[in-house]
Amino acid sequence: MNCNKNIHNLIGKCFVQERVSGQAEFNGKQRETIIISLIIIIKNIGIMDSNEIFGVQDEGRTAGLCSYFFVLGWSLSYFGYHHTEKTHLGSFQLRQTLFLYLTYLVVRYGLLFFLGSIWLSSSVFSSFYFIAGINFSFIILWIIGLTGAINGEERPIPVIGHLAQAMFSNI
Repeated sequence: MNCNKNIHNLIGKCFVQERVSGQAEFNGKQRETIIISLIIIIKNIGIMDSNEIFGVQDEGRTAGLCSYFFVLGWSLSYFGYHHTEKTHLGSFQLRQTLFLYLTYLVVRYGLLFFLGSIWLSSSVFSSFYFIAGINFSFIILWIIGLTGAINGEERPIPVIGHLAQAMFSNI
């Protein structure tokens, strides 16, 4: 196999260079060739399934779990895991978290913007307690969703879960 011969030559050159100079260096193209060759060899031997690039089968649990870690985690799980291999569980959790975050932003900042003038004119009700209540309720919803993702369940988040599945059905 040509791929096996190429990787054998590259590794051989590396060992010769290491003995002479004390360092083994690969350029970007050599590293890429070695990694691709190793994956092809492992697939041909039958060690891993063609759908399991790193030998791990998680059926969307990783994408679902990462999506609960705010904007960076959601982006990583969508573009890194879900975009390449769509799973039903991963799609479900991504829809749940996207709607949870968007709802939080609208409720937290939208209501504060519209109701801010009322709070400024009266000292009866402080906006601090209102914001604390919103934050606490969304933390509870976040924990419920996260436990579902950890267990690999398709359990909708209370109050907003079914609406999230309907609104973001294309994810």
